[in-house]
This record gives sequence, structure tokens and C-alpha cells, in this order.
Amino acid sequence: MTPTRLTILYLDNVSIELGVNLDMLHDHLGARGRGDIKLHIHTLPVGPSLQEYDFIFVLPDSVKGKDAIIQYVIEQNIDIIHDPYQAFNDKERWAQRDKLYFTTSMKDLYTQIEAYLAGLNVAWLMEDPIFNLPWIMKYERRGGLTNKAFRALSTAQEKGYSSKQLDYVRALLNKIMHIEYARDQLYYFLILKRRSSRNGSETNYKLELTYHLTNYTFSICSVMDIFARLLNDRYGLGYGQYQNYGIEKTEFISKLAAKRKSLAHIFNLKKYNGWAELIKVRRNEFTHSSHIYLTPMLMEKKQPLSDEELEALVDQTLDWELIKSSGMEETIAGMRATIKQNLAIEHNYDVVAEDIMTLEKVDKSTGQMRQYVVKPLNAIDQDFEKISEIIERTFDNLSHARQ
Repeated sequence: MTPTRLTILYLDNVSIELGVNLDMLHDHLGARGRGDIKLHIHTLPVGPSLQEYDFIFVLPDSVKGKDAIIQYVIEQNIDIIHDPYQAFNDKERWAQRDKLYFTTSMKDLYTQIEAYLAGLNVAWLMEDPIFNLPWIMKYERRGGLTNKAFRALSTAQEKGYSSKQLDYVRALLNKIMHIEYARDQLYYFLILKRRSSRNGSETNYKLELTYHLTNYTFSICSVMDIFARLLNDRYGLGYGQYQNYGIEKTEFISKLAAKRKSLAHIFNLKKYNGWAELIKVRRNEFTHSSHIYLTPMLMEKKQPLSDEELEALVDQTLDWELIKSSGMEETIAGMRATIKQNLAIEHNYDVVAEDIMTLEKVDKSTGQMRQYVVKPLNAIDQDFEKISEIIERTFDNLSHARQ
């Protein structure tokens, strides 16, 4: 297994443009001394102009039908199946979710390729290839959220925003770039996680995924908080520096409605308001009581190991006398307790679901505290979609404001 090779099964005819862009990418990687990074495309028969590329591999005639494709995927260690005609249905894609990623559009495929390269510290745009592209330019030229934030900054300057208000817009620009970068890193480690699962490796990348998920969640919530501070200052809503307010809060929306009704309406939409509340609960969980990893949901076995049996297993894990003699005696108790807890999870419980968070939030309709079980790694795209819509609609609304 080559950790710096991304392998794609392309269930369509590779275009000359894609072949040329991938060739440029490999030239760039070689020039940077990163010739170890490879993108391999396994695809349908190609024309003469594409046959010269050593990164394009034609599928054997024997690979026909879904079962044969999945077997080929296993043999060739394929990371992504590009399936534009959706030969695999939703149920079949879901069944492979822990081992494979499916794309159906070139935009999605390019996002995954660019994220994989970002994880290897290479800034690259598949549709706008530029050698030695700075990170800030990658996200600006991609035409997504960062590009909109740059435009919003220009609009704010034209509309005569105060120095403090312009600082808020610059802070939004910074956090939006952090969102895009953190999402790239999450996609990268999810590719590695699925690859590890395919190959039966025990490496699960939970630490890396939780680290980048924390940054992703913090940055999303920061954008909403900075918007609240910008609007408070811009429309004189009266909140002080240390008061707790936000675009999802009823009082804030009510005050904003008196000054900018159309913008308050956006924040009050259920599809944004409920999501904003819940992701902030997730943010608070990461801040105050999160584990080092996302945790599994467990069900205790009928015959768990006894405390004595667990202690015996702990004794076998490390050379405790050696650790004691090396001057680490004060840390031994903590180390043993941590190892014992992990062994108890491994031996005494069955895993019902992986990578979950258990959250508590007040139900507005009843006033009662409710528990929610969420899988935040499955919500990466939904979170990005929601914050993107909030950013785009807020910037658009502000650009049309007279003040």
C-alpha cells in the first residue's frame, strides 16, 4: 500500500482535458520534489492521445458487472469510484461507505482529489492548474466561500463600513478559509480511514479526524458569532462586548428584525436556526467535555471480564517494571487506568455504532432537556451546505442594504 497514491476507478471515458490536467499535476509534483505522490486512474478504453500517460490504466475486459467491479476495487486498492451514470444505487453505495467513496459529478471528484493533495501539503486546483499556488489563492480562485468573502470585503469598503466593521469582515474571511481548509483535511483523513478499513489495518485516524473536526466545528460557529457582532455594530442592536448573543437566538433575531427585517427572516428560518443551535451544542461539547476521539456506541456483553481479568490483561500490555525504573513511576497509575478502560471497551462491549457524540439540548417546545446522538463525520457535507447558505445569503443581503 502506497500512502501517497490516490487510486480512482473512473466509470466513464476519460476526457483529454482531465488527462492533460493530471499530467500537469504530476509534472508539478515532480518539480517540487514530490514525485512520490501519484494519482492513478483506472478507466474504460481510451484513445491514442491518452494511452501515453503512465497514470491511466484500462480496465480488463473481464471486469463486467458490479460484483466484478467490487472485486477489482479490492485487488487494486481503489479509493474512489467515479460513477456519473449511477450504476451503483444508493443502497449499494451505502453498503460500501466504510471502504469506498463514490462521486457522481466532476465537481465532487475534483473536491476529493484537491483535498487529498491538501492533506499532503499540496495546494492545487484541478480546473485552474497553477504551479506553486499559495493556499490563500487556492481558496479564493476556487470560486467558493472564500471568493465570496473577498467580494464581501470589497463591498464593505465601498459602502463605507467603519474600521471595526471591516475588521469583522476580515475575521469572517479568515474563518471561512479555515472552514474550507479543515474540510479538505477531513476528506483526506477519511480517504485514509476507508483505505485502512479495506486493508484490514488497525490504524483508524480517529485522533486526526477529531482534531480537524474540532477546528471545522469551531470555525463554523466562529463565522456565525462574528456575523452577530458585525450586525450588532452595523445596526446598533445594543449588545455589549461580553454579552452572550448570536444569530440563532430569539432575542437577537427580534432586535435585528426592527432594523433589517429581511436578514432577520433568514436567521429565523427553521432549516438554519435549528441547525445553528445544534452545531453550537456540538461546539460546546468539544470545548468542555470532549474525548480525545469520537467514541463508539456500546452494548455490554452478557459475560464481561471481571476486574481481576482486566488487570491481568493490563499487566501484559507493557513492561511495567521497566517503566517504573525509567523514572515514570508517578504516571503509571494513570497509564494503567487508561489502558484498562480501553481494554474494558474492547472485551466487555459490542460496538453498535462508531464515531458518535451524545449531546444534550433544551427542547424549545417542551422546555425539557433532550439527548441527541449524532455522527458528526457523516454531517460534514450538511454542515458545509448550511453554513455556505447562511454566508451567501447574509453577504448578498448586506450588499443590497442602503446603509
